[in-house]
Amino acid sequence: MSYATSNLNHHTDLELVALYKSSNDKLYVGELYKRYTHLVLGMCIQYYKDKELAKDAVIQIFEKFF
Repeated sequence: MSYATSNLNHHTDLELVALYKSSNDKLYVGELYKRYTHLVLGMCIQYYKDKELAKDAVIQIFEKFF
């Protein structure tokens, strides 16, 4: 793990969003993805009742950042 990657976990979610908006560096969205993928996937599984559809939905949700 690089210094930049390990340093990201000290930022709040709002800071990561602001940093992404100012730099367009996908590294910040990647940190949010690591933090929240399991929660978003859980919600999508409950909604879709299909794990594969849920996984696709998670990717689409995070792609909205870009």
